[in-house]
Parts: sequence; C-alpha cells; structure tokens
Amino acid sequence: MAAAMLRRTDWLALAVAGLTGACLLTFTLLNPEGLVAERNVDRFRDRGKIDVAYLGQLSADATPALAALPRDRATCAVVDQAESLRNEDGSFGLNVARARARRTIADLSEQPSRAVC
Repeated sequence: MAAAMLRRTDWLALAVAGLTGACLLTFTLLNPEGLVAERNVDRFRDRGKIDVAYLGQLSADATPALAALPRDRATCAVVDQAESLRNEDGSFGLNVARARARRTIADLSEQPSRAVC
C-alpha cells in the first residue's frame, strides 16, 4: 500500500524479500516446538499428566526438552524421532536440531523402543 501511495515500486520486491527473511529467521530462533515441549514438561511437573502420543509427533527441535521427562516417559516421547534419526541426513539434510536430538537420544539411559511403549 505504501508503494502504491508513493508511486514507487522499485524497492517493493527487496522489502518483501527482506521482511520474509527476517520473519523466517525470527521464527527459527524462537524454536516453537521446543517451547511447546518445555511447557508440556513443566505442566507435567505440576500436574503429573502428559500426552506422550502428542509430544511424539513433534520434530527434533522438541527432543532436548522431552529428555527432561522421567526416563520411561522420555523414551516413549522420542521413539518416533529415534526411528527417523537412525539414518544419516546427507549433505542437504544437515540440521542443528537433528544433530542435537541424536546426541540427546544417545544420552538417554534406555534407548527408545516401540516394544517398551
């Protein structure tokens, strides 16, 4: 609207690209799935209830927060992630969250298994 009012649109594409990049970077740094997992872990500490099936659907970003659960619940919450992280990512799939999730899963005293959950 500002470009139309000023009758100058030469900067519009650059502004849209810059704004999109800034929003994407902000969203990535906020780590929304990690925040969701942290909130659910805190709520579990307060109430003693947690939806492990829902948390298991979150991405690798949530894995470090889920590891703070008691071991039996943590292993069940990350079992889907553990299965998807067994294979290497390749050069196009390199991802800090996935690398952090692999380390977190390796540090669990009991390795995630569907048979246990």
